[in-house]
Amino acid sequence: MAHRKPAFKGKKDFLSYVEVNGTAGRWIAPPGTKRSEDEVVLYYVHGGGMVVDTGGDCQIWAMRLAEEMNIKRNVQFSVFSLDYNLAPDHMYPSQLIEVLAGYHYLVNTLCIPEDKICIAGDSAGGNLVAAFLLHLARPNPVIQVPSSLGPTPRRPGSAFLISPWVALVSSSPTRKANAKYDLIDIDFAAYAALDYIGVEYPMGKSPIWNPLHILSAVAPPLDAHLLPAPGAQATHAGNEGVGVDLLLSPYVNPSVCGDLEWWKEACPDGGRTMVAWGGKEAICEDVEDLVAKLESAGVQPRSLCKPLGVHDWILFEESIPGLWITRETGPSRERNWGMDQLGNFLQDIDIRARKINRDSKRRPEEPVPKKEAVELAPTIVTPAATPSGKAGRRRK
Repeated sequence: MAHRKPAFKGKKDFLSYVEVNGTAGRWIAPPGTKRSEDEVVLYYVHGGGMVVDTGGDCQIWAMRLAEEMNIKRNVQFSVFSLDYNLAPDHMYPSQLIEVLAGYHYLVNTLCIPEDKICIAGDSAGGNLVAAFLLHLARPNPVIQVPSSLGPTPRRPGSAFLISPWVALVSSSPTRKANAKYDLIDIDFAAYAALDYIGVEYPMGKSPIWNPLHILSAVAPPLDAHLLPAPGAQATHAGNEGVGVDLLLSPYVNPSVCGDLEWWKEACPDGGRTMVAWGGKEAICEDVEDLVAKLESAGVQPRSLCKPLGVHDWILFEESIPGLWITRETGPSRERNWGMDQLGNFLQDIDIRARKINRDSKRRPEEPVPKKEAVELAPTIVTPAATPSGKAGRRRK
């Protein structure tokens, strides 16, 4: 029902649904525009623990972002939000195969250049995006699409991870310390992870919904044996195992990937990968660990941290009244701070894509103008140190 909210008032024709060659999703774009003429396309993978369709909930944020880019910044921009199959009916690698098929649809069917695509995802969608990028760098044979979809495209030009759930299970201190502040219940998240990899719930109990807590579970804590043993080595493509062993696969649980060269190959560098998270979310420390890895790998990620923000704050501030109001004293206390920073990031991507397009059309003998070089330096947007102290089928 997101399209009935005020954000879509008078703009319902911005929204359209497609299903092509097994890829289903929704487009948010100004009516009358062509996707092949877009300057930036956001390929969005929604969260929900792989078990809940939250794509509709993200539409309000996507609509406001489309307005920000097309109207305020004069950048022809669109969002393609993927509708993927959900666990437990569809388990790993089903969702990653659909993310790959969706990427083929954008590049091979619609002829959108990879450099114009920013792949993005929140929470579980951030997990899928990180795993997808790792797969493009070092392909996993279990993640394949029909050859009729064409060759596998190159890595997208940029990436945006929102509160990425890259550690499906974790013992990080903020999982307990921030539980009282956050919008998600970490026990539910762990049980959703078990659905994703096809593992039975401990003691036979299943999580249930609690309307007073967006994601909550009535179930015993997960057994400690689900956490990777200290010193356990990550598995590799073709040697992933099954069940709980999948938690050691970087394609399932990206946090176990300690290979910095792999991260360097996977993520767009030079400020073209941005990670957003909140200092008061339960998985805060897990996200900070990811950012530290990307920095060590030389990816030069942009960091968008709201010290008093919760899980997916940049999304929910557009749909939950008053969520943006905190006791912060820095620039992040402003109503549109997150949207402004994301707009700047996407506009930089547009500038870079335009330069690449010009260079590809320039004759080999034609000299390159010295003043046209565009370099995206890494940007850290964090008003203050984070509290942890570390730098079935689609819904019918």
